[in-house]
This record gives sequence, C-alpha cells and structure tokens, in this order.
Amino acid sequence: ILVRTDFDTALARTGSTTHEITVRRNGEKVTLPSVKLEATVTDANGNKRIGITFAELPDSLGMHLSMSVRTAVNYARLVWSSVGMLVSGQVGVDQLSGPVGVAEVMADTAKYSMISFFQLVAFISINLGVMNLLPLPALDGGRLVFLIIEGIRRKPVPPKYEGYVHAAGLMLLLMLMVYVTGQDVLRIFMRSN
Repeated sequence: ILVRTDFDTALARTGSTTHEITVRRNGEKVTLPSVKLEATVTDANGNKRIGITFAELPDSLGMHLSMSVRTAVNYARLVWSSVGMLVSGQVGVDQLSGPVGVAEVMADTAKYSMISFFQLVAFISINLGVMNLLPLPALDGGRLVFLIIEGIRRKPVPPKYEGYVHAAGLMLLLMLMVYVTGQDVLRIFMRSN
C-alpha cells in the first residue's frame, strides 16, 4: 500500500516530471506509462501542488497501530535509501548533519508543530537504530560481522585484531563526526551573516 511519504520520497529523488505509475483499477494493476506530475494547482494558501489527494483511513486503534508500523518501516527504508545515495555519490558528505545541525532542525520543527517534532524524534530514533546495524567497525553491525565470521570459521577472531579493526573504525567515525559538526557550525555562521 502506497503511503504519502513513499510518493513524496519517489518524487524528490528524480528531476523528471514524467513518471511511469502503476495503479489498481477494478482490482487489476494497470501501468500508466507517462504521467505528468507538475505542481500546477494552487491551494488556498497560494502554494503550488500536484493536485493529488490521498484517501484517509477510518479513525480507529487498529488503523493507528498499522500506520505506526508502516511509518516506522518507511523511515527505515528511507535511511537505507539515503545510505545508498551517499555510497553511490548521489548525495555528498557535505550534506550530512551532525548533532548541531540536528538540534537546530529539531528546534525549528518544535516552533512549527509539536506533531512534526515528535515525527522527527521518531525518525531520528529509527535512523540511529538502522545506522547502528550497518556492518561498520565500532558499530553493533560490525560486531555482528565478527560473530558471523566466528560462526563460519568455528573459532573466534583473535581479540587483538578485532580490537584494531574497531579502533580504526571508531577513529574514522570520530573524524566524520568532527567534519560534519564543523559543516553544521559553518552553515549556521554563513546564514547569520
């Protein structure tokens, strides 16, 4: 089932206004080869919109639980997608935000809407969980890699070598953190001048 965030994410990742879209009509999937999606409709606030509305599900506890799970899964997919874009070079390291940038965005979001603020908190929590499972040294995912190697070899990797790998990974992560935090501070400084 397509949720609005899936749609928004898909549109944000492409520069094209023409898309191939698969819809369900009368119980059958139909592919529309070239649908033009341009922001040409003006809403009551004067903002340009595409002109698509999403159906709302009936308000119930089951619907809220279902949407919570779907939103969490969608946030996790968005994190994996972002990591893929970072690795493939579609997004640069200079576009990452560290603690300073995240704190600034959270403060701005809290001023705008508390619902958006709590959604951001949920996204950050899921983001941290997914990132921690990446198979990188110094993270839990890196430890899992060593456990898998241990299971395959039937003997543990010598702690000394595992320690070296994790120490090197930790140093790289700390260097990335310093760089990203520096970028955050520089962005804030540039905006204030």
